[in-house]
Amino acid sequence: MIEKLRKIRQEKHLSQTQLARLSGVSQSLIARIEQGRVDPSYSKAMKILAALESKSKAYIKDIMNRHITTIDYNEEIEKAISIMKRKNISQLPVTQKEKIIGAVSESAIAMKKRGHLVKDIIEPSLPSLDINASIEVVRDLLKHSQAVIITQQGKPVGIITKTDLLRLV
Repeated sequence: MIEKLRKIRQEKHLSQTQLARLSGVSQSLIARIEQGRVDPSYSKAMKILAALESKSKAYIKDIMNRHITTIDYNEEIEKAISIMKRKNISQLPVTQKEKIIGAVSESAIAMKKRGHLVKDIIEPSLPSLDINASIEVVRDLLKHSQAVIITQQGKPVGIITKTDLLRLV
């Protein structure tokens, strides 16, 4: 793997300087390794490989959709349907005074018994996670929910769906 260092580093969009900083080795050592002029010691090679691996870990902020489409709870259901069709999404967070209070989904719309406002078919809110949570926690929540709202300091800053997780594959 160390012989493919340049290719791997470039795939991760890292400069030699950035990789050196991440791994705690000199930039000149990285350059010499990439040029095939030096074989690194085992410990230096492990530091470099560990830095490359840590860079490949996905973070919530890297895969979340920062544009949260919402609908006010007093809006007409027809507007929710229109938004969902236009955006090709299956659920919408519902807001009241800019605070997420629930969700409306395709199934809720399909099953509506009465009423014509979003508040008449509102479902419990989507789960939320802090932006610093791990991808594994998001994966677990998406086993039971259609989406996860991502928050930072308690305020919604993004949303992740199962489709967003496909970017990691």
